[in-house]
Amino acid sequence: MPNDCLALIIGKNSDTLKMLKNMSNVSRIQIANEGVPGQTERNLYIEGEKKGYEVAVKMVNEIVEKHK
Repeated sequence: MPNDCLALIIGKNSDTLKMLKNMSNVSRIQIANEGVPGQTERNLYIEGEKKGYEVAVKMVNEIVEKHK
């Protein structure tokens, strides 16, 4: 995910991240702590059943697209 979208995905007090997790019913969503120096993206890890994973990915992509 683009570094400039991290704050949008996390949200104030991690509210957006918690909402994504609850609405998609996945067990975990985690953003990589550190990116490679100079790289403009970080890895996003989503753990859960396939259907929940797909919902979470779709929701994250929608947030990123709105930011562009």
